[in-house]
Amino acid sequence: MSDFIYKNAFVERKNFSGRAFEKAYVQFSSFQEANMSYVRIQESGVFTGNGWEDCNLFGLYLEKAVMEMDRFKRCSMGNIKYQGMIMEDVRSRGCAYQGSQWIASRMSGCVFTACNFRSAHFQRCVLEKTVFCGCIFDHTILEEVKMNRTVFRNCRFRNMINLPEKGVFLKNCIFETQING
Repeated sequence: MSDFIYKNAFVERKNFSGRAFEKAYVQFSSFQEANMSYVRIQESGVFTGNGWEDCNLFGLYLEKAVMEMDRFKRCSMGNIKYQGMIMEDVRSRGCAYQGSQWIASRMSGCVFTACNFRSAHFQRCVLEKTVFCGCIFDHTILEEVKMNRTVFRNCRFRNMINLPEKGVFLKNCIFETQING
């Protein structure tokens, strides 16, 4: 099995769909309209300072990966499984995270703008100094999620389960039937 390695690269319209890689090392690269649907990174991954625009990452599986300073724009990221993921200073704008799973993961200093988290599931996660602006959280489930200085601004919550009461700042959000477990 090979590794997924890119450094200072420009990758446009490349198809990686369904492939499995042992590890990933991706640094300061630009991906445009790349298809990484159902790609599986087996052991670990390090992603630093990459740009992802109009990419299909649907069903991607990342385990024990570290992502720092990556930027996502209009990417399809539904049904992604983030297992033991660490995200720091990541920016995401206009991305679709429907049905994504975040298990034992940590976000710090991240910003999500106009993203869709419908039916996402966060389990045993920590969100620190993370901002969600204009995001949709319909039918999103939070289990054992800890938040510290996490901000939700102009977001919509419909049938969201278990939004913590501590460490969360809400501004101009719309709540429709919040369910606390």
